[in-house]
Amino acid sequence: CSNYTKQINNHLAQASNKKIKIISIVEPIYDIAEVKILFSRYPKLLEYWMSCVPENNKGKWCCACATCSEIFLYAAAVGGDPLKIGLNNNLFSLKAKEFYPIFAKKISQAYGRPAEVKESQLLAFLMAYRRGWRGPLVSLFKKRFLKTALNQEKASRKKFFGVHGATTMPTNIKNKVFEIYHKELKKLS
Repeated sequence: CSNYTKQINNHLAQASNKKIKIISIVEPIYDIAEVKILFSRYPKLLEYWMSCVPENNKGKWCCACATCSEIFLYAAAVGGDPLKIGLNNNLFSLKAKEFYPIFAKKISQAYGRPAEVKESQLLAFLMAYRRGWRGPLVSLFKKRFLKTALNQEKASRKKFFGVHGATTMPTNIKNKVFEIYHKELKKLS
């Protein structure tokens, strides 16, 4: 988050005489937009992408956590293939229900609690459904949330596929990065 990055940069500035600074080139976009850009513009990078390392070291994804489920959902939503990155389990099965904040009764991970996470998942399930993805959780989404997702779709697209402020990014980089983001996300926002 930009506030945390600013705090770190204050400490780094003191320690390095302002010679070291951390920036985030993904600060102005949401996770679902990152996934879309990776699949559409940088598909060669997908082989290096991983989120968790299972204890058995048999792959880059455990396929049994909220992070893997979210990436599976976002890939399906934006037209990516979860199998292409090693998400080999169908994370639209009932076993994965507890990993999605829109379905879970109790959310154990802090990043799954904000309303924005549920909001982005509503949009992502709607997009995955439209792309022909099926499974028990897609059916549950359709039954419980389709009407809500349709009602807030326009605002959600603008938000989650929009390009927002970048307080940590220098202007010379920011302009180039924003140009890429606007180009890649134009049809989705």
